[in-house]
Amino acid sequence: MLSFLHKPKADLAIDLDDKSIYPGDTLNLRLYLTPRESFRIRSGTVELACTEVYWKLVTTTTGKTTTTSNRKFTRKLFKLKESFLGATDLTSGMTLNQPVSMSIPADAPPTVSGKTASITWEIDAKLDIPKMRDIHEKRTLVVRSIPTAAAVDEKGWTSPSYSVTDSSDQCELKLSINTDTIGAGQSLRGTLEAQVKEQFDVRKVRVELEVEEKAGNKSSATVADSNVLDGGPISFYGADFRQWPFQLQIPDTPLPSVSTSSTGVHWCIKGIMDRRLKQDLSVEKGIQVY
Repeated sequence: MLSFLHKPKADLAIDLDDKSIYPGDTLNLRLYLTPRESFRIRSGTVELACTEVYWKLVTTTTGKTTTTSNRKFTRKLFKLKESFLGATDLTSGMTLNQPVSMSIPADAPPTVSGKTASITWEIDAKLDIPKMRDIHEKRTLVVRSIPTAAAVDEKGWTSPSYSVTDSSDQCELKLSINTDTIGAGQSLRGTLEAQVKEQFDVRKVRVELEVEEKAGNKSSATVADSNVLDGGPISFYGADFRQWPFQLQIPDTPLPSVSTSSTGVHWCIKGIMDRRLKQDLSVEKGIQVY
């Protein structure tokens, strides 16, 4: 077998701090190396990289035929490389462990893992071995979005300004929520109110938690949670007033509100009066998810 096709036998492991990592933090890790045969390395390096996935339209011409398609691309938003080992002769049975500290920029984007949007963080430890195949050990890292503080009163509600109203000829809809800044995995509470102006019918009344994602030219909208407040059918008459409390669950996934040149994640709460063969009556409020 040609030597450059041979991959030396060695165990390379990456050990990370258990703490949650945020932009601006120092990432402390330790690299463990246990060779199971003797060989020489030029160097050992570890790279921290943040990669964004996006789509863009690409036009190609073959002969007289021109086609346009939406193609997937990747872009490095951040990359940092550190050396943890110099030229070294390794022998079977020895064990090396090296600490490495790497700083994540304060303005770095968080991990985003959605249906369309994708921003990933990865650690790649590498042993550069002359005349043989290099050894790589990779590990993904979740960089969390920094939470934004929101003042909460003794009842768990924040400022009354966390409400929005939409008015039509039929009624005035008001959507109120206890906070517009919330973390993944948490519950959001609110009320939907309807002040009726004239008679109309609806099939049902519901609220939805929706997330819109964008990655270049590709986008998607997903209902992450919903709650039917009144199953109907319902008839409303002039001067009627209705109020429905609700609760919605933010998914416990790394899909925070974010905006880069190519990636966007936006969350909102929608109150909807579903009408048959007519335009729905609705009101919506944007929220920040971290």
